[in-house]
Amino acid sequence: MANYNLVFQGEIIAGTSLAEVKANVARLFIADAAKTAALFRQNHCH
Repeated sequence: MANYNLVFQGEIIAGTSLAEVKANVARLFIADAAKTAALFRQNHCH
């Protein structure tokens, strides 16, 4: 399985909750809640 670095930034669109965004990202990347939450931590750098 290949590994990728994902970099994103932006704002949540009005009318959409953070929980909804996280659920959509989890579904898109087939990731569990812990992995998805890690993507949304501030200052997450390697």
